Amino acid sequence: MQVLPHAPTLPLQCRSHLCALCVGRVKGGGSGPGIRKIFFLLCLIKMTTFSKILGKTDTSKRLSVPRKYLKSLPSFNGGHAVEFQAIDESGLVWTFQCSTRKKGHPKPVLSKGWLAFVRNKKLKVGDKIKISLNQTAATPFYRVQAEKEVKIFGAIFGYSPLIATFP
Repeated sequence: MQVLPHAPTLPLQCRSHLCALCVGRVKGGGSGPGIRKIFFLLCLIKMTTFSKILGKTDTSKRLSVPRKYLKSLPSFNGGHAVEFQAIDESGLVWTFQCSTRKKGHPKPVLSKGWLAFVRNKKLKVGDKIKISLNQTAATPFYRVQAEKEVKIFGAIFGYSPLIATFP
């Protein structure tokens, strides 16, 4: 497996807010360092997972990413674009570029590498993707997962993960 550079290190607190869970103020007692660490990690996992039901622009041009997830991506180091790699369910490594506008509202998008992923997975409007940062491994890495929309009699029933395919 390829080593993924640029993975952020575990922060000292939640990146978007000072969470009561992270500082150990847990209802019902239990405020020791072990408890704080467990709840901090649970909160961090929640914050570093981004999922989205794909729209027309997402499947034909670029994937827009909610701004609050920018901090879970590698550092932009003062620039407006950063590349990162993510592993899919088959173990393939995908390289994506996340970029923001140079002025005004950042509006982050995944462009480079995104459409190749969409075509490879045969994703369509209504399908779902999830990008997550796994910081529990010895070397933190990103994972990208695609799920196909399941319809029964025209109604959305749920989503089915893609089964790993090997070349």
